[in-house]
Amino acid sequence: MNPRKLLRRAANRARLSPNPRLRELFALVRTTYRLIGRWFPFLHLGWMSNLRRAVWDGDDLVLQGWAFVRGADQGARPEFEVWLHRRFRRERIRATVTPVEDPDVLGAVPRAELNYSNMAFEARLDGQSLTGLTSGGSWQVRVGVTGGGRRTWGPLRRIYHFGSPEIVRLRPFGEGRLVGPHFHERRGVLIVAQEPDVLVRDVTLDNRQISLRVDADTNIEAAVLIGEGQEDVPLTVTREADGVRLVGSLPPGQIVVDEETGARHPPTWAASIGSGRSRRSLTLLDDADGHRPASTSTLLVRGSAARELQIIDVPHFVEVNDIERVDEEIPHLRITGTVVGDPTVFSLVMSSQHLDLPVTLDRVDDGGRFAARVPLRFSMWGGPALPPMRGAYDLEGRIDGEQFNTFVSPALIDRLPHVDSRPDTRLRLELARRDELRVRVTRPRDKSEYGSYHQNILFDRFAESGLPAIDAVYFESFFGRNATCNPRAMDREVARRHPDLPRYWSVDDFSIEVPEGATPLIIGSQEWWKVRESARWIVTNEWLRTRFVKRSFQTVLQTWHGSMYKKIGFDRSKKGSGHLQKVRLERSNWDMFISQNADTTPIIRRAYDFPEGVIESGYPRNDELHDPDPARIAEIRATLGIPEGNTVVMYAPTWREAGQEVELLDVVEMSDRLGTGFTFLQRGHVRTLDLGAVIRHDDVIDVSTHPQINDLYLAADLLITDYSSMMFDYSVTRRPMIFFTPDIDEYTDPKVRGVYFDLEEISAGPVVRTSGEVVELLDSVRSWAPTYKERYDAWCARFNHADDGHAASRAVDALFAFDPKSRSRTLVERWDLEAGTGEDA
Repeated sequence: MNPRKLLRRAANRARLSPNPRLRELFALVRTTYRLIGRWFPFLHLGWMSNLRRAVWDGDDLVLQGWAFVRGADQGARPEFEVWLHRRFRRERIRATVTPVEDPDVLGAVPRAELNYSNMAFEARLDGQSLTGLTSGGSWQVRVGVTGGGRRTWGPLRRIYHFGSPEIVRLRPFGEGRLVGPHFHERRGVLIVAQEPDVLVRDVTLDNRQISLRVDADTNIEAAVLIGEGQEDVPLTVTREADGVRLVGSLPPGQIVVDEETGARHPPTWAASIGSGRSRRSLTLLDDADGHRPASTSTLLVRGSAARELQIIDVPHFVEVNDIERVDEEIPHLRITGTVVGDPTVFSLVMSSQHLDLPVTLDRVDDGGRFAARVPLRFSMWGGPALPPMRGAYDLEGRIDGEQFNTFVSPALIDRLPHVDSRPDTRLRLELARRDELRVRVTRPRDKSEYGSYHQNILFDRFAESGLPAIDAVYFESFFGRNATCNPRAMDREVARRHPDLPRYWSVDDFSIEVPEGATPLIIGSQEWWKVRESARWIVTNEWLRTRFVKRSFQTVLQTWHGSMYKKIGFDRSKKGSGHLQKVRLERSNWDMFISQNADTTPIIRRAYDFPEGVIESGYPRNDELHDPDPARIAEIRATLGIPEGNTVVMYAPTWREAGQEVELLDVVEMSDRLGTGFTFLQRGHVRTLDLGAVIRHDDVIDVSTHPQINDLYLAADLLITDYSSMMFDYSVTRRPMIFFTPDIDEYTDPKVRGVYFDLEEISAGPVVRTSGEVVELLDSVRSWAPTYKERYDAWCARFNHADDGHAASRAVDALFAFDPKSRSRTLVERWDLEAGTGEDA
């Protein structure tokens, strides 16, 4: 492992250690480190720098970024210097520098002690200086900062890989020279001046035949198009009066699929001459960049960031020229650009891992120029129109379900990244896969709430200072990623009994629909901090995490989110003392803990050292599953788009520990094997949503983003799971279950996770290890399901005896009956722990 990573890991462990002496040692080492950095600035200790934007303005190169020493206060108005430094020489080329404000720096610095938003700059290297750079050299970009009684300096170490610094192209200067920025992993941002290998003067395409003309004095013996996952194509070399002609015919290419991400890339070739170590690239300048030279060809000729000629086989492509937010009755993003190919058959979509934003084409003219809209309010799963959920949305073109490429014009690349922040949404416009458009939706916060520095200020203001109590209930579900589960069922009961009592929901963003009459609070906002630290009643189904400071007047009800099959809390002692200390710290927040059944109650008492306050009420969320209305089930199935009469199978595996590998069911393959009559619902776990891609298939519906799991339980005729606590909730419906457990031997091993009972011995359905067994069981449900009646009855008697439709009422009774003055547990000592994610049942 990288020595820097090892040191960083050791320092982080000391900083978070429950041992106060280790934390003191970390503070001493950090102070010494910073003092040495101040005395010897050439060591660059604590130096942080980033290039956020790099654009050409005429012949001038403009660089925008930030630079500072971590932990050093360099005043409200620091002075910046930017210069080019050539190694082993005393040459220095200075830039004109202007200080700028960049709030994005706040989000890039974890645990920031100071406000670094004023540590940003814009540097301009004029064309005359760049013209004077000698060929074959590289100059390191360095930044000096003066302020607060000190001067520090260092190289520009990093670049923002989703904006212009990743793709800004070299620029021709003088005769036969290319100048521009280049990123070196070790030396940081460099300005290079180099002679192009071989300049391409002209490109001609005729269907799949390509002809390239280079200068007549070029010495060429052999030339080839090198395929990325494709066959190489040799080029014939012919010397003509006006140059050297390279001609070849490209065979049909094959789509390249990334094994890790599943992303599809079009067939691509790069042109070069020579062979072996003497091989040289062909350089393409702006005159032929990004265009299809012949309308009869499906080939696109363009230059890479280093101006190397590339040939891409794409029958259609979209080039985006502009994107802007338009605030009308329905706010939207307006995208304009050009489509090459048949504009009557293509569509556009903004696609993320689990959600596609619809794109409406307003117009496409005869020249292929188009305008399109991406709504910033839309309905998910039949709910109200809300802003899009957090995530990265890439612009894709599609024809008959097949993806084709979109590109960003050079003019738009120069503007990226660009942040558009509003009270309801915060958008960052940037690049994906080097030069495709991405819209990243992030958590909407005011500038005074953004970043760790401002979060520390809000923590001091609200968590560390005594706030008066307010009569209100604060609800949180799955760290604010949804408004669901047991807290939502309790919200419904609280609203019924006390309609005038304020109810607040902690949410990740405004895409989350909160119950009627409740108020959403964006995590980390000022109002969120205020309510969470002053509401009398707090209801959560997960950890509140370590930044929560409980008040003496507050009552915290931990509803949890599933009965226990896999081991939790102190029963997982093999995870180490750090884990146990975090459990102890979080457990000290809780006054009551809901238990679904008599089997779970003793586990809670032991696993969380929680002898008092366990409320064996049954699960409030399961009230809806008790005697459901058939009309509501039909409505849910219609909203999901399930064909009438189909058998609905939901597949919902749980998450695995780090390092555990398992081959999950391929529901697309299973659907194809079973044929018509089945609809599969694929449900990803809340902890693994960011790891998988959305499934697109006629008979498979990806319901990973559906906000209400009960709706899915009611819609499904059968559940396939493994070790998920869904097994204890779905059984309220008394419908069949299949347990697909290919890794059950490893999973149940106490050294890996450990469990509380033998699933194969008592399960309410078949426990199998292969997908073939699952297919056979789905084909014969009616024959085997009745044979499990006795085991199903015993299962429900053990785990569902309290799920009688009145659990929410009992839980709310307990919440309002608790007297904080009677609290016997004391809070555990707190320190600056990073937010833990808790556990999952």
